[in-house]
Amino acid sequence: MTKNVIDVFLSTGGVEADADEDGIPDAIDNEDNTPTVDDADGDTILDADDNCPANANQNQLDTDSDGAGNVCDDDDDGDGVNDADDAFPLDATKSAEEPTTPTPTTPTPTTPTSNNGGGGGSMGGLLLTGLFSLAAIRRKLLTK
Repeated sequence: MTKNVIDVFLSTGGVEADADEDGIPDAIDNEDNTPTVDDADGDTILDADDNCPANANQNQLDTDSDGAGNVCDDDDDGDGVNDADDAFPLDATKSAEEPTTPTPTTPTPTTPTSNNGGGGGSMGGLLLTGLFSLAAIRRKLLTK
């Protein structure tokens, strides 16, 4: 015979005994002296009220208030950066190391190097080459 909650409530005057302290009144508990196991992780928080029923977290800490306890939440502060990659996993206003001011560098002075016959040269050399070329062309034209 199934126990009727209303009948039990009326017959006990509203006082509900719970001998096994499992949160289910003895009047409707199928096993009065055996706690009903609804706490998969064993942290004493019943699964229905546990924000992380598969992982023990008795304090139920949920830093970002997303309904998932920190022990089973990959982003405890809710800033979009996974805790493993977050330098500040509990502070949503920070997600990486604070930037440092770069140290200014002084440019190293350079000196011209010898070309060692690799082509190019000075403007004077280029000017002389141009003049000799013009003189040769002129001489060729005058001798025709």
